[in-house]
Amino acid sequence: MTVEKPPNIVREKFPEIMQAAFQFFMLQWHNDTLPKHFTREAPEKWHYDKRTKIYQNRKNRKSLPPLVWTGDSRRRLLASVRIELRGKHPVRATGKFDAPQYFWMRKENDPDKGGEFMRINPDEWNGIAERINNYIWQKIDETEMTEYYGFDYH
Repeated sequence: MTVEKPPNIVREKFPEIMQAAFQFFMLQWHNDTLPKHFTREAPEKWHYDKRTKIYQNRKNRKSLPPLVWTGDSRRRLLASVRIELRGKHPVRATGKFDAPQYFWMRKENDPDKGGEFMRINPDEWNGIAERINNYIWQKIDETEMTEYYGFDYH
């Protein structure tokens, strides 16, 4: 016997499920993908802006990975992310990072460091969409039906 959940129960819980899905995605991205932005392969994979020859030579002499000079920015970015969830229709989520001010303030021809560390490739979007979709359906399946039927149908 198949018992389907009434649409009104799913509709009531959906904003809460979407907020949880966004939070899940942002935490997963912060923990799994963000550290990869500091690897030697990152500039090619995420198409980082070109650096000046002088800057690149200094970095090469110090054997520093991308987006790192002293290590402070990497340490701060990887340490934590604050996620703000707002709204119900539509649900919005914003990740706030503890990044140095120079990541966001730049001169006209300087690289966009803030944009570089947050880049997501088109091929990554499919994986992200699939993980979020699976998460949402899992949460819909876990939605409690007690208040509708008077008992837990699981």
